[in-house]
Amino acid sequence: MKILLIGSSGLVGKNIMKFFPVNILIYAMYNKNKPSIKKRNIKFKKLNLISSNEIKNFTSFDFDGIIDCGWLGVYGSLRNNQIQKKNEIYTNNLIELINKILKKNKIKFLISFGSQAEYGIKQIPTSETSKLRPQTLYGKEKVKKMKNLEKYCKLKNIRFVWFRMFSCYGDFELEDWLIPYGIKNMILKKSLKFTSGLQKWDYLHLKDIVSATLIACKNQKLKGIFNLSSNKPVKVKTIIMKIKKLTKYKKKIEFGKKDLRKDQVMLLNGINKKLRQFNWKPKISLDQGLKLTISIFKKKLI
Repeated sequence: MKILLIGSSGLVGKNIMKFFPVNILIYAMYNKNKPSIKKRNIKFKKLNLISSNEIKNFTSFDFDGIIDCGWLGVYGSLRNNQIQKKNEIYTNNLIELINKILKKNKIKFLISFGSQAEYGIKQIPTSETSKLRPQTLYGKEKVKKMKNLEKYCKLKNIRFVWFRMFSCYGDFELEDWLIPYGIKNMILKKSLKFTSGLQKWDYLHLKDIVSATLIACKNQKLKGIFNLSSNKPVKVKTIIMKIKKLTKYKKKIEFGKKDLRKDQVMLLNGINKKLRQFNWKPKISLDQGLKLTISIFKKKLI
């Protein structure tokens, strides 16, 4: 199998390259910084999907499907920033890129990644049939992208998969996000302050995200919208205390010393029953995933 991977320098893209089997050839597109991952099944190529000129100059080649991991403005602080609007340009150019490819080659599938932010603030577990009420510009732009790609793929007879990701963690995560922030600073024995930690979030290890993506590449019956979640929400405070125990951190952690964001979601609980029907289920428990992530940081810091 041959895959065109767009957004290879992002969190999900890097983990796909790291964990996909070597018998799958990956043409990895990156914008600015070429990922440092070296495997014999990966071929890198620079491509900026915000630039129409780069789309025009793109040289088409044969592959089976596309995995699209690209997005501008992933930080929480950018969720209502106008940078989100640039993703409309990105999506339009992605469609133009596919149009160009289709002139020479057939594309069997397109896999792209959405977010729990599409659902907005929910106080109950969320399934794929739950109403979409995004509260942030980030969530609204994700919905727009999903609808545009879904409509386009139906028109072109391309199998479309949209994974609504809930909270994820693991290798290559940004170091100022919750879990890596806690791990890094506890290893370095620094003082820590958090919010109350009463938020209950649905965390899924990136290895499980990759395994779902691999199934989506191979299973021709898997199409449509799926929650990519653990379906096991855990209090943020509990996660932090687990990290404390695993890192043997001795200092007192101060909870309630940081304010919650105005758009803070207090419950993330994605029902993943639909995806489980395709023989997928999370295999990495929270305790196991935290141990794996801690070991990665220890290699970097110690």
